[in-house]
Amino acid sequence: MRENIIIVGDSGFSRSIRWLIEDIDDHAQNTVYCVVGHVVSDVEYLGQGHHGLLGTFKYLYMHTELWDSLAMGVGAPGARMELSNRLLNAFPARIWPSLVSPRAHVSDRVHIQQGVIIQSGCRGFVDASVLEFALLNLNVTVGHDALIGRYCNISPSVNISGGCVIDEGAMIGTGAQILENLTVGKWAKVGAGAVVTKDVPPGETWVGIPARKVEENGG
Repeated sequence: MRENIIIVGDSGFSRSIRWLIEDIDDHAQNTVYCVVGHVVSDVEYLGQGHHGLLGTFKYLYMHTELWDSLAMGVGAPGARMELSNRLLNAFPARIWPSLVSPRAHVSDRVHIQQGVIIQSGCRGFVDASVLEFALLNLNVTVGHDALIGRYCNISPSVNISGGCVIDEGAMIGTGAQILENLTVGKWAKVGAGAVVTKDVPPGETWVGIPARKVEENGG
């Protein structure tokens, strides 16, 4: 069954989501998705558009017959939350499919909620949960029984060990490692290449090996 899908956002990241959707379609026995194009939230972004930009969210209201589902093409956790909530309220009956790359190696014993994106090269996920609108970028490893919270952005080549909790809105930088059974709190940030050996409290930024809190004065 063909499903017409529109991507929210028109940045370089949104174009990688378009490639992911087209790759899923190429590997399906029958056509799954047809990308209609991209929409942006505000008029100020229209001048930055690339090929395939349909317009602002107004397009979604004016052409409801032309699309079935939406995909989040914005990476920042706060923006993912704001835009998804806005569009869920406006179009509660429309679908946000979970998009899992055919080039990912993901256990069938994983709970994946709506709007989740799992990119090429990801692997693991035995008895793990990935909640709404979480993003796992290229080559992420997720251990057994881990939980990835809503709106999280897990950057390329991150390793999340077994039993970890990456709570809502957390952002994990490229190549970081989260050791076993640790929690990264809500809206916390872990820097690129960091090795997390202790729980990271909500809202804090940790960097380094081993990772430590970045103080407000930069110390």
